[in-house]
Amino acid sequence: MPELGGGCTCGRIRYELTLNSLDDARTTLCHCHSCKVAMGGAFGLTAKTPIDMFKYMAGCKPKLFVQDNGVHREFCENCGAFLCEYGEGNKDKFRFVDP
Repeated sequence: MPELGGGCTCGRIRYELTLNSLDDARTTLCHCHSCKVAMGGAFGLTAKTPIDMFKYMAGCKPKLFVQDNGVHREFCENCGAFLCEYGEGNKDKFRFVDP
């Protein structure tokens, strides 16, 4: 089982992905206005992972921002680094993680 980790720039928030295979983390590109603004580019790049394979490490608590369009974005309160996002309709199913 591949285990991958990530986190914010300042190191206060860490997360872990425990995957059955690398295919469980599917790369996604989104060209909607919301993702372009949030990611500061021509598209948003994330890895779509099932929620049961994503977890924050003990003691890590991200800030949550919910956009008008229903997209939830989690980030570090200290350094502002993007951690993950999810829509209202799939908040109990997936996390779109910054690769």
